[in-house]
Amino acid sequence: MRIEIKKIASEGYGIGYENGKVVFVPFTMPGDEVQVRIEKRKKRYNYAVVDTLIKPSPQRILPLCEHFTHCGGCKWQHIPYELQLQYKRQRVIDALERIAGLKSIEVQPIIGAPQLWYYRNKIDFSFGFFKGEPSLGFHPVQQWHTVLKIHHCFLVPPYVDTLRRLVLRWALRKNIPFYNPKTHEGNLRSLVIRIGHFTKQLMVILITKENQPTLAYELYSYLQKHFPYPITSFIHIHNPKRNDAYNDLSYQVIAGNDHIEERLGKCVFKISPTAFFQTNSLAAWQLYEVVKRFVPQNSDFLLDAYCGTGSIGLYVAEKVKKVLGVELNASAVEDAKQNAKRNQIQNAWFIVGDLQKIHLDAYRPSIVIVDPPRGGLSKKMVQWLKKSALPLWIYVSCNPATQARDVGQLKTKYKVVYTQPVDLFPHTPHVENVMVLQHR
Repeated sequence: MRIEIKKIASEGYGIGYENGKVVFVPFTMPGDEVQVRIEKRKKRYNYAVVDTLIKPSPQRILPLCEHFTHCGGCKWQHIPYELQLQYKRQRVIDALERIAGLKSIEVQPIIGAPQLWYYRNKIDFSFGFFKGEPSLGFHPVQQWHTVLKIHHCFLVPPYVDTLRRLVLRWALRKNIPFYNPKTHEGNLRSLVIRIGHFTKQLMVILITKENQPTLAYELYSYLQKHFPYPITSFIHIHNPKRNDAYNDLSYQVIAGNDHIEERLGKCVFKISPTAFFQTNSLAAWQLYEVVKRFVPQNSDFLLDAYCGTGSIGLYVAEKVKKVLGVELNASAVEDAKQNAKRNQIQNAWFIVGDLQKIHLDAYRPSIVIVDPPRGGLSKKMVQWLKKSALPLWIYVSCNPATQARDVGQLKTKYKVVYTQPVDLFPHTPHVENVMVLQHR
């Protein structure tokens, strides 16, 4: 079937039409004419893949990476960066208009990322098989039981690729079985790399199905001999589960520290093996500067909801008299407390709390910053904001759709006074958005 791509969906797919019905096509852009094959037929839309690019869009560029269309990491490499930024800003506008019902909001020009390649400070490589051969790389698009054999990844500094190749060589020479998610057999599961962009610190995490820290010791010794860069922290995680999630698991320090550090502005942050931290340090600094700009000087009491390791609250602490961070993850709260201590910030406190259950009325903040996960604000948080009379609050979001949903529920109580998109993930459809709201 031949179709022309007319626009871009919020998830990054190109959109064409078959007899008026939407067809989502990955790795395309407006102006492309493509021969496609329908892979999934749904009631309201179809999902197709490109068989032939008949006529490329005049704006299409050549992707940098040889694994483009196979690895799902950078879906927009074929789109010029300035055009990517336009699409991302439009995604925020569309969410506000269609979901929140706010049609007259001025969305500021998006702040682009300062570095377009080698920008990630965290990456997860999977052990597995590609066409029957052991590999250490990424899962191809919609193929979670296969691991693509990659040669180079442009998202992380080149020395990370060097490290990945050394680990693969070590595993093959040792003949250690790679994990197979279909059979739940094999041992080596994942290799996670975390780096401090500004501190140049490096954490290596080896995740195995069996509880064999001796393997991690052997790998660390091997890397000490063959890897030319210092390793700040080497961690082993035992994951016997069928799924790959490891943030809820304990870890063992094999060598070095139990953390690395990263610097944003004046603050230095501790990053534990399973802690969340913005994966683009350079762009995160830009994001935090936007938030800080709208915190009124000498505010009495700032509530940092969904605070994680306290990075936003601590970054703006110098502008307020008191910061209270609330976070469900106990280990993140411990990191936040240590981050306050290491930065000699004495006006910030952090507590473990579920924002779905905690009694927020007891705190009476003068300003609130929320930075929830992709699912958006909890129902109780929305209800509390609705009945509160906050003069100002700031909503940081990685999902314009859920942000618009939440703001739409609150639009009779608060008006949006500033909307600033920030790009943290070049060559992907993802966008962060900062929204400043005032009481009506």
